[in-house]
Amino acid sequence: MTETACCWQEYYELSKHIYSAMGERIDDKQDLYDLTVVEHNNSSPVLNIENKEYDKIIEDLSNKVDVLFQNESNYETRARAKGLNNIWDCKNELQRLGEYLIPQVQQTVFKSYVHVDNIKIYRSEVSNESDISSWLWHFDNNPQEQVKILIYLTDVEKDCGEFTFLRKNGKGLKVPTSRITYPKKWKDPWEQPPPVYNLEKYNISWFGRDRIDPNDVQNLITNHGYEIHKSQGKRGTLFLFDNNIIHKATVPKNKHRDAIVIQLKPSIDLINPFIGENTTGNGWEHTTFNKDPTIIEPRRLKK
Repeated sequence: MTETACCWQEYYELSKHIYSAMGERIDDKQDLYDLTVVEHNNSSPVLNIENKEYDKIIEDLSNKVDVLFQNESNYETRARAKGLNNIWDCKNELQRLGEYLIPQVQQTVFKSYVHVDNIKIYRSEVSNESDISSWLWHFDNNPQEQVKILIYLTDVEKDCGEFTFLRKNGKGLKVPTSRITYPKKWKDPWEQPPPVYNLEKYNISWFGRDRIDPNDVQNLITNHGYEIHKSQGKRGTLFLFDNNIIHKATVPKNKHRDAIVIQLKPSIDLINPFIGENTTGNGWEHTTFNKDPTIIEPRRLKK
């Protein structure tokens, strides 16, 4: 049987071609492959978030999420956070957010139709416990055609769970992904022993982990001009970023933080609604993304 494969880059090029052929608007503010991280905090460098409509959507979503987290049956504790079990308890607010943001993302970032693959809503509680999981320095090792949006649903001040990443000259540092082509069979390279990851420019390499050694982080800071940037911001602060930048979550010490994470990828089709049960994964119930970019239906995680 001949093995078939789907290259993410080829799928993205097809998506852009179709989008252009449909006469959709294109804005060259941001090239997808040049994206590291863009912080929208009291400014709108790529996406327009400086208006009352966006503020109202975020206010309504924030209030709904706060109420849901008052009931223990609505969430499950995951590592250092509480993950909302059912994002569709916020369906109205999420769909309003999708109608507001996704056309902008299509026009300015992807230059193609966009699939909202998964949404997670979670609360990071105050804790003095040690860092684990996403609270360690890491990169996601996702296809480079994927993008995340993180939005603060509470005000985030010092030691309140700041999104943290390595930064130099206003940009994050991307680790080259090993996930480019997905062969359409279950035993594929994604499930084989992972490769050696390289930051050749800095003479840093490591084997088989998406966690970054603290010594390598310190090397990048001491010898290569990077800094640890902890992003404070008001409710509604938005981060548009490549999953493969070196980043980490931060355990709050003073006040909990609520946030929403939206996973995006290109699509050859216009998806309506932009956020919906038939196309958007429900938090930790479904995979964060499908290995095959042609799949738009949510896939449940194996128990």
